[in-house]
Amino acid sequence: MKSISFLQPRHSYTPPEGQGHIYTNTSLWTAASRVIEAGGDVAQICDENLRPFEPEADSVGINLVGAPYIPVVRERMKSFIEKRLIAGGQVVNGLTDAQVLIGQQSSQFQELFGQDVVNGNNDFELCTYLGIDPAKMPDVLETSLIPAYERISDEDMHAYLSREISFFLSRGCAKRCNFCAAQCGTREEYRDFSIIEKDLRYLIKRAQDLGLKALDMYLGSLDIIQTPDELKRFALLVQKLKRENPDFEIKMRGLAGTPYFIKANRKNPDAIREIVKAGLYAIGFGVDGGTPEVWKRERKGNTKDDCIDSILLTREKYRITPEILMVFGHQKETEESLKAALDFTEEMSERYDAVPRPHIAKDIVPGSRYWANDLKDDETTEEDRADRAMRIAVLMNNPDYFYALDFARLPSSISHTNPILRKLIIEYAEAIAELPGNTTHLLDPIGPEFSNAKSLEALRNDIGKFDR
Repeated sequence: MKSISFLQPRHSYTPPEGQGHIYTNTSLWTAASRVIEAGGDVAQICDENLRPFEPEADSVGINLVGAPYIPVVRERMKSFIEKRLIAGGQVVNGLTDAQVLIGQQSSQFQELFGQDVVNGNNDFELCTYLGIDPAKMPDVLETSLIPAYERISDEDMHAYLSREISFFLSRGCAKRCNFCAAQCGTREEYRDFSIIEKDLRYLIKRAQDLGLKALDMYLGSLDIIQTPDELKRFALLVQKLKRENPDFEIKMRGLAGTPYFIKANRKNPDAIREIVKAGLYAIGFGVDGGTPEVWKRERKGNTKDDCIDSILLTREKYRITPEILMVFGHQKETEESLKAALDFTEEMSERYDAVPRPHIAKDIVPGSRYWANDLKDDETTEEDRADRAMRIAVLMNNPDYFYALDFARLPSSISHTNPILRKLIIEYAEAIAELPGNTTHLLDPIGPEFSNAKSLEALRNDIGKFDR
């Protein structure tokens, strides 16, 4: 049997040394818990944001949190070349699936991380390497994270629980927005509720033992409102746990799509009321554009009325904070559509004290339909396909440019070929970022049009620019 050390690499916005960005590594801990439950040999669960890492196992399992982590992990691999790399995370699915969809001769995953890299998202491949029975690996939705939690020292767990933590609630999303790299196009599925309750009880008890009086949780769902009956069930569970622990506070926030929120408000308002009563204090709405043409092209399903009503209801009916997730600057946008996104965000901020959260759309993110380049003929043109293929080739040949795919980063030729559009996006993104309450720190652009010195300066300027 092969042993494994699980590693969360340092956040890409952190300096080389000292404390990094401390946040809960839910997907890494889920993977570790599954291997532990299957009888695997987990030697370490480490976080380089807390302290330096020296592997004690045959292999190192790393979590690729997003596309900008690709150069981080490639660089980190150089320090343990004698260890077998196991890479997992959302990005890996996009890199392994794309070889079929766009005719790659070998896996993009292997091109980036070497022929011997193990796909940590593939149970059979992972278990074969580690020497454990795949049949013993629990389903992700039936996995408790307690086996991983128990491996975290009190010092480290206090660091995590004294900040906002991510709580794994569900997976899947019925929508399939073109630019989204998440697991979409499938109905939302909640974790087993007995597991949810067990994990919550553990976290509350662990927090209390550490002298903490609250949990602040980001609910790990792509859209918390898509299955309102399940959300209500979760809300009632949290209320029960709060009654059992009257001196302990639980706060939550999450994401929602406006079509589902409007539907739930009409048909299942109790679900929203109960989750607010349970401690939900903010909802981030994926507005992601300013015009019907943009929403249609990106398959958002939004309407302006739904966006306005969702924010109004959140503030005035449910008395919690609406947040505007404005991923904008999509391909084919115009100055008119960019201005509409700015005007909408500004109006909602002024009228309902909605929190602006601007981000720059990146189409070719591993896992998105644009990265797979498999859009139907009525959704794209051959010219656009060729443009995406060219930009993907530049990324694969120069992996450091994956930093350019950070949604907080201003556009470059990697993300937007048209220089006029790039200039307009920068203008309107900076205008939204100046609105009161904005949480996004925009990052300097990185791309082949900039010198190496300029790109290194951009990365140095990233340090400390966390949104939470």
